[in-house]
Amino acid sequence: MKRRVGVLLAGCGALDGTDPFETVFVFEAIEDLGHEAVPVVADLTQMHVVDHTSGDELMGQSRRLAQESARLAIGKVYFLKDLAPTLLDALVIPGGQGAVKNLLSNFGAPEPPRVPPEVGDFIRSLHAGGGAVGALSLGEFVLNALFEPDPERPGCLELESGAVWSDPDRRLALAPGHLIPSSLADLRRGVRALVALLLQMAEAARP
Repeated sequence: MKRRVGVLLAGCGALDGTDPFETVFVFEAIEDLGHEAVPVVADLTQMHVVDHTSGDELMGQSRRLAQESARLAIGKVYFLKDLAPTLLDALVIPGGQGAVKNLLSNFGAPEPPRVPPEVGDFIRSLHAGGGAVGALSLGEFVLNALFEPDPERPGCLELESGAVWSDPDRRLALAPGHLIPSSLADLRRGVRALVALLLQMAEAARP
């Protein structure tokens, strides 16, 4: 049975948006495993804009997540607010600093980070309906903000390149992505392993 897997984008570019390498490998893995990738995005504005040649913030510039995220997708990017969570069997949250800058507030502050309602409500509804949710690299922090982490669970920085942590009972998975220095081949293998596990969990919950 062909499944629909959402890919939650948060801009374009590792320093202020979604990591392009992680994202392309997610799309490739979903398609290669015989399923449909659905790019999704929240109708939000980036926290800031970064010049990727220098790492410096471009003061006075503002960009919408949808406009930037569309650079990473072939075809339509769907707004979360226009999509029923039940249409998706799984969701992948790629990393890049946009995951914590644009999909979380208060990240790094003493108080717990918060996920915008548009994002949090969608992911919780998808998961409550039997969908599986996985994250790569900094996408881990979005996952943590929505689902209480198991104290025994390793973080991304504790996983080896290409390794994947999963909790089949809770339908959650995590892979280090670009947080662990590795070759593109290793990154690709790890992304594929994450996607394959999410699909297995989704199929078990929705035969």
